[in-house]
Amino acid sequence: MKKNEEIAEEVDDDEVDQRKPKFVPVNFRDACAARVQDHLGPLVKRSFAVYSSPDETLLVICINSREYTKAMKKATRSGYWFSFHNYQRDMLQSYKQAFVALGCGSKDSILLIPAAEFVPLLDRCNTTERNGKSYWHVQVRKDMDGYFLRVKKGSEPVRLNKFILK
Repeated sequence: MKKNEEIAEEVDDDEVDQRKPKFVPVNFRDACAARVQDHLGPLVKRSFAVYSSPDETLLVICINSREYTKAMKKATRSGYWFSFHNYQRDMLQSYKQAFVALGCGSKDSILLIPAAEFVPLLDRCNTTERNGKSYWHVQVRKDMDGYFLRVKKGSEPVRLNKFILK
């Protein structure tokens, strides 16, 4: 018997049911892409988060986030967090027509942002560097006034309502 099989046999079924994961990733990316497709035309899945038109003249990077909520004195505010990588930015810049689709909590709340408007916003986002690689923190806040991009301290949030996919 292999070592992994021995360990699996030692775990009690009741024990497994009681464990809860710290984080359960959400994946409604394909559902978001289907909605974007209704708006932009046919899309073909090229990789985990990349979709393009069949003739590859249009690119969409579709990423999603679960909803994070925070109770405030007068209302509840929601937030969404996306990591965005250099290779994704480079892909966007290699197409004349490209978009980022941010799935905010579900397929029903999508921000469809043209690359020409999204890429310049990255300089205003916080970054993390690990093992010689970095990524941007694209943080979106939703409140009574709509969607906003949270940016570095000292800058005003960027209103994103014009990118809401109807």
